Amino acid sequence: MIVLLTVLGVGCSNKLQELRQEAKDEPPASTAAVPITIPSPATAATPNAPNSPEHSASDKGVSLGPENTSISFVGSSLLSKQAGSFDDFDGRIELESDDPQEARISLTIQMDSLSTNIILLTNHLKRADFLDVEHYPQATFVSKRILQVPGGGVNHTITGDMTIHGVTKTLEIPARFAISDNLVSLEATFDIHQSEFGMEKGAKKADDVVPVTVFARVRRR
Repeated sequence: MIVLLTVLGVGCSNKLQELRQEAKDEPPASTAAVPITIPSPATAATPNAPNSPEHSASDKGVSLGPENTSISFVGSSLLSKQAGSFDDFDGRIELESDDPQEARISLTIQMDSLSTNIILLTNHLKRADFLDVEHYPQATFVSKRILQVPGGGVNHTITGDMTIHGVTKTLEIPARFAISDNLVSLEATFDIHQSEFGMEKGAKKADDVVPVTVFARVRRR
C-alpha cells in the first residue's frame, strides 16, 4: 500500500486519472457496519448473485495489479515537486464478508519499476542514497487490522506493517474503503518518512516526507 522518495518537477499518474474517471461513472460502493473482527483482478461483466452458493464459495478476495490499481507519490525539494509511480506490483484483498473490517490486505511492489517523467531523476532515486533497489528490490505491506471510523471521505483506518529499504514500520493509514456485491474500492493517501526507513541521505537532499496514494477499483467475480 506501496514508498517514498524525493524529487523536482511536476507530474501526474495517468493510471490514477483513469481509475478516478471510472469511479465517477460507477455508483459508490456501500460500507457495512457490523461488529469488528480483526483477524487476477476480477472483471466479470455479470457478477454472481451475492447469496448464491457459487458466489459465497469462490469470492473470497480480489487481486491487485497495475490494471486495476495505481500507486503514486509526490516528492519535493525547496524548488519544486515531482510526481512518480510504481508500475510493477501485485497484491490481494482477502474478503471474509462484505465488511471491510474483516478484510486482509497484502501488497508487494517491485521497486525497480519506479518511474517519473525525468529519466535521470528516475535512475537516481533507484540508487544507494535513496531506495537502493539493487539491495532492496521489493517493498511490502501487510495489514494487521482494519477499523471503521466516523467521518466523511475517510471511513476506515488500516493498520499494517510496511517494509521499505529493509526496514519495517507499523503504519496507520486513513482510507476510504468499501465493498459491495460486485466491487471493491480503496483509496488511501499517507506519508512516508524517508528517515524512518533508513534513507537519511535522501531526506537530507529533499523533503523527508513523501505523500503516497493508493487507488484501487476492483470488480469481484
